[in-house]
Amino acid sequence: MKNTLTYAGVLLVTVITIVTACKKDDGKKLTAYDKKVALIYNRNWNIVFAGYDYNNDGVLNYDIEAAEGIENAIAHCMVDDEYEFRKDSTFYMRMLGENNGCGDVDGGPFPWYLSADCKTFNYAGENWDIVTLNDSVFLFKKKNEDNEVMYTEFRR
Repeated sequence: MKNTLTYAGVLLVTVITIVTACKKDDGKKLTAYDKKVALIYNRNWNIVFAGYDYNNDGVLNYDIEAAEGIENAIAHCMVDDEYEFRKDSTFYMRMLGENNGCGDVDGGPFPWYLSADCKTFNYAGENWDIVTLNDSVFLFKKKNEDNEVMYTEFRR
């Protein structure tokens, strides 16, 4: 009798633990679009590249000190700044660390949105083609008026 009650008690505690530990499925499945949008706003980003692949070798030169043929136009004071993309389709720039002449004023709100097909990113009112969007890299590009390809890359 004692063993039966012990087993029944352990079984009851196990069932209660399993039931309360499991998430309730509300029937909503995230679409590919929802997942991509969540990648954008789930954590802040740091800018690592803004410029051109001037030598057309298909490789972005992240060096921000190159005197000739500089591809990356960001300044040292910008690499620690954070970009916060919010669910309400606005983003903010937070100036962090040593600004060394870059200015000390945060920026925003600026608009952003992702196209329904997840191929185009509207960044501060301009449409860019998405090259890479995952949990650690967000790279997008567009052609300027001179038909040169301009890139912007964020990393976490």
